[in-house]
Amino acid sequence: MPITDDEPTEVEEPVIEEADEDATPGDLSGGPTDVPGGGIEDDSGFLEEVDAGDDEAAGSSEGGVALWSRLTIVQRVRTVEENELGTAERPGNDVKYNTAYYGHEVHDGTPPGVTYAWCVVFQWWCFQKSGISTSVFPKANNVFAVRDWFKRKNRFFHTPMTGDLVIFAESHIGFVEKLLAGNQIQTIEGNTSNAVRRHTYKADDSGIQGYCRPEYQQVTVSPPPTDKNTEAIVRALPRLQTGDKGASVKILQALLRANGQKLPNSQLQDGSFDGQFGNDTESALKAVTGSTVADDAQWAKLLGV
Repeated sequence: MPITDDEPTEVEEPVIEEADEDATPGDLSGGPTDVPGGGIEDDSGFLEEVDAGDDEAAGSSEGGVALWSRLTIVQRVRTVEENELGTAERPGNDVKYNTAYYGHEVHDGTPPGVTYAWCVVFQWWCFQKSGISTSVFPKANNVFAVRDWFKRKNRFFHTPMTGDLVIFAESHIGFVEKLLAGNQIQTIEGNTSNAVRRHTYKADDSGIQGYCRPEYQQVTVSPPPTDKNTEAIVRALPRLQTGDKGASVKILQALLRANGQKLPNSQLQDGSFDGQFGNDTESALKAVTGSTVADDAQWAKLLGV
């Protein structure tokens, strides 16, 4: 059945941005493909249908949880994706995103004949890290299963918006990070030349089938703790400095990573942390808080309270 170009549900003024320096023109020939007939999981009953309201609003309250604006959630996903740029697989599609998806390490050819392309799995991982339910972006390892899922929800379009997922005819997917001048898009993609990379394309390139549009305005978050609870949480966190090790250091490293810091010598291949407060952690902490010691003020800064 032909795709119909329905009008978008949300209205967003186009924001034309400059391309990032590391964005490269996309090559639509001979790219990665996903496993045909891959599975898809959906907990679409997890969230109720609600009116999006004002897209620019800071968020409203519904049933004890906050409804966040579309733009806020898109920025959250973009930050997660941006932090993964440069992450590469080991031979055989052995990469942390696949490990998270399947629950264990995987490798092409085990079992025989099976491959583990991960462009969709990467997007699922980023949405999960952003705290987004599979009712908004499904758990799937197949590009066309994702495309068809969005089609059934009437969320498939031919004109892109920031935050869309672009679907390529070659069985590939990318996150639309920016709308650029000259009817171009800038994307972040997994499993492109065996790594996470940026690309730019013409929005109406013949190799592009269309754009999946997640219902970001449906995303909910738990209410923040009260001031009294927040203060108690921060005070309970230990003072940490160079030479310390253990679970508390791992928490510190995870917060530093969430605040945009890269810890190349402290983050393991599976995405976990080594729990060693060394030069990596000290430099990242100073970059975020201005201090080389994590105490109450630094924990509060990292937690955004």
